[in-house]
Amino acid sequence: ILKIMIIGLIAYSVLANKADKITLLVAQPFIEVANFIFYTSFELVWKMGLTYIVIALIDYFYQKWRFNEDMKMTKQELKDEFRQIEGDPLIKSRVRAIMRSKLRQLMIKNVPSADVILTNPTHYAVAIKYTQGQMSAPKVVAKGVDFLAMKIRDIAIENNVPIVENPPLTRQIYFNVDVDKEIPENLYKAVAQVLAYVYSLKEKSYTIY
Repeated sequence: ILKIMIIGLIAYSVLANKADKITLLVAQPFIEVANFIFYTSFELVWKMGLTYIVIALIDYFYQKWRFNEDMKMTKQELKDEFRQIEGDPLIKSRVRAIMRSKLRQLMIKNVPSADVILTNPTHYAVAIKYTQGQMSAPKVVAKGVDFLAMKIRDIAIENNVPIVENPPLTRQIYFNVDVDKEIPENLYKAVAQVLAYVYSLKEKSYTIY
């Protein structure tokens, strides 16, 4: 609407400046009237066209500026929202619960392939795996406390994975080694003794309680 009003004002100013000539046209020959109409129309066209171009350029740069400002606001709003989400204890709790669930699923899946399960005997359980030539040290593939420890034991029994009761070593590994991490050097000897014992069994499927 503003564009139309401005262009209308330009047209009005051009015609208003020629008002005196317009009143005299009735007494002028046809050729003069035709020339007047032609030049007046030309003036109207170029002035209105130039005005339209100027308005269009102003509008373009304004819209571009407005878009950039809106984008800045949007980015800031997203940052604020992420901060709120990150700071929301319910969201944090939900994320932790999902991560724990995924980790439990992964650990349970790893138990059948373990070489030995170390137990406390009932409160803690740690699954150890070592593949000579592929691993530089034995690795914890699963661990759990209470219910999860019982679950690890049950899966081990179902899959004939040896279970060795060693409370001090089990607790030390449980509290100091994360899942999918290698046993630290200070525990090499103790774990090696357990693995040597397991490997010495005539039948690897034999379970020790």
